[in-house]
Amino acid sequence: MKRKRSTVKPTLALDGNLWIVLDGEPLGGELRFNLLRAIEQNGSITAGAKAIGVSYKSAWDHLDAMNQAAGAPLVERSTGGRGGGSTRLTDYGERLLNRFELISAEHRRYLASLSEVSLDLQTEFRAAAS
Repeated sequence: MKRKRSTVKPTLALDGNLWIVLDGEPLGGELRFNLLRAIEQNGSITAGAKAIGVSYKSAWDHLDAMNQAAGAPLVERSTGGRGGGSTRLTDYGERLLNRFELISAEHRRYLASLSEVSLDLQTEFRAAAS
C-alpha cells in the first residue's frame, strides 16, 4: 500500500546546542546546567540526578568534569547527622548557572529569529540583523 504524500507544508526550524567552554575545556551544556539547577532546588546530588533522569554516578561524573574545567568547585557538600547531608551550589556555581540560563534564553531567541528569516525556501536568504 502506497502512502499518500501529505499536502501540509513541513515546518523547518533551526536547532542547536549551547556549550560553555572555558580555556578550551568544555564546561557544560543544557544537561549539566540542568543538573546544577536540580541540585540547587533539591539540596542533594541524589535528588538532583533523579530529577533530571540520570544516575548518581553520571551526575558525579558531570560534576567532576565541570569542577575540573571551572578550576573551582561548583557545589559543596555538608555531611549530616540524623537527617543526612546536603549539597548546595557555591557562589561561583550559582553565578555560572544564572549566566548560562540568561545566555541559553538568548540563544533560543536567536535560533527562533534566524529560523523565521532564513528557512522560507521561497525567498532569498538573509541573515537576521542584530
